[in-house]
Amino acid sequence: MDIETPEFFGPKIRNALRADATVVDLPKLIDDPVLAKVLEEAFKARLQMTMDHTQSGGSSVNSVDYLNCLDDTERDLYKAGLESSASVHHWNQQSFGRIRSANEVLKRKLAA
Repeated sequence: MDIETPEFFGPKIRNALRADATVVDLPKLIDDPVLAKVLEEAFKARLQMTMDHTQSGGSSVNSVDYLNCLDDTERDLYKAGLESSASVHHWNQQSFGRIRSANEVLKRKLAA
């Protein structure tokens, strides 16, 4: 009886994950203790790339192609990153207006 290692446990996938984890379609892989460490490192690298995409607003063609390779968890993190980025941008816009207004009031008080 010969036992063959499934392709998704083979050196080709492991090497691809090590070389550029963002190009491997993780949903096609299954969980296995042997791959746990490699998958953890791949997830970390993909998370960093995902957050980079959220900072660009996710509107580019590259972002669309990238999103197609994400699993459900990564998509959820992507959505959270977009929402967070939009919230920070909105907060910055409001804070800037308040600071400018406060400076104008101070100038008027000093001029009076």
